[in-house]
Amino acid sequence: MVNKEEAQRLKELGNKCFQEGKFEESINHFTSAIKNDPEDHVLYSNLSGAFSSLGRFYEALENANKCIRLKKDWPKGYIRKGCAEHGLRQLDNSEKTYLEGLKLDPNNNSLKDGLEKVRRDKLMENMEYINHKQRKIKKNFKWRFIIKKGKIIKKRVVLLVHSFAALIVLILTKGTSKF
Repeated sequence: MVNKEEAQRLKELGNKCFQEGKFEESINHFTSAIKNDPEDHVLYSNLSGAFSSLGRFYEALENANKCIRLKKDWPKGYIRKGCAEHGLRQLDNSEKTYLEGLKLDPNNNSLKDGLEKVRRDKLMENMEYINHKQRKIKKNFKWRFIIKKGKIIKKRVVLLVHSFAALIVLILTKGTSKF
């Protein structure tokens, strides 16, 4: 049975606990509030935020999705979902979620900030991969012998193709690579 007054009371308790950093308690209050009003999208959003604060990103994502199902045109649901996906290192999904939210509210700073953080992390992951490849290539360098003016000269040849490609990507995308 729906009891909106009790749900509101429990939501307020959950918000208070959340602000005090008592995330487990806030989860209990929001969960009880949902039992009293299972169609309130804000409750799922708050529950998602509490789970994210504890690093429980699967549960955060599940509740963010419920929030969005109930209220597709509410940008905060997309903030919660993008944050959870980011926490799960689902960076491509997180980027798409923030972009969906920005279609609803192009001036939303939380969505913009989330998108920027995800793109920065994607770039960092790509740079880590490129650096790993570069170290591997340097480790397996080849010696090349060149005859110059009648003398044999031994030269170390290191391929830096990956580093060069990374530099080009950074220049062309101004640090907002989407690959």
